[in-house]
Amino acid sequence: MQAYFSFFRLLAHMYAGEALLMLDKLEEARPHFEPTFVTNLNAFDFETKDWRVKSLDAAQNVVRYNLAVVMALQGDFELCRNILSSCTHPIVAAKVLSLKTYLDIRMGKCA
Repeated sequence: MQAYFSFFRLLAHMYAGEALLMLDKLEEARPHFEPTFVTNLNAFDFETKDWRVKSLDAAQNVVRYNLAVVMALQGDFELCRNILSSCTHPIVAAKVLSLKTYLDIRMGKCA
């Protein structure tokens, strides 16, 4: 039973955070995307609407990416960019590129 705990805990945080984002409750959503609670997954793969997670590293990158999105929505573009620099797993690569492009536009770094 303990093996399922980390898996369900991760999903609960991700869905709670996403729901709070949709309700425009950014401050309340942020703690759900702190990567510190992702410590193990006990070798469970899981799939959501947007993610197919097969490793602890992938899970941590997904959570960090979601935290970067929250920072972007709050207007903290520098912190968002810093968080994105730690998102190196291929599972988030396309979304990271899109968010970086958005940040460049918002920060006036595109010509």
